Amino acid sequence: GIELINSYFSVMIAVVAVLALASAARYYLVMTIGERIVADLRRDVFAHLLSLSPSFFDSARSGELVSRLTADTTQIKSAVG
Repeated sequence: GIELINSYFSVMIAVVAVLALASAARYYLVMTIGERIVADLRRDVFAHLLSLSPSFFDSARSGELVSRLTADTTQIKSAVG
C-alpha cells in the first residue's frame, strides 16, 4: 500500500543522502591528501636543492630548476587527485 511506498521512498532518500555525504567526504580527503603529498614533495626537493654544492648551480639554471619543481609536483598532484 501507500505506507510501503512511502517507507521505500524514505529509505531511498536516506541512501542518496548517505552516498552524497560519502562522496563529498571522499573528494575532500583525496584532495587534502594530494595537497599534503605535493607540499611534502616540494619541501623535500627544495631542501635537497639547497644542500647541493654551488658548482651544481653553475652548470644548471636555477630558474629552470624551480620551474621543473613546480611543474612536476603539479603533475603529481593531478595524478593523485
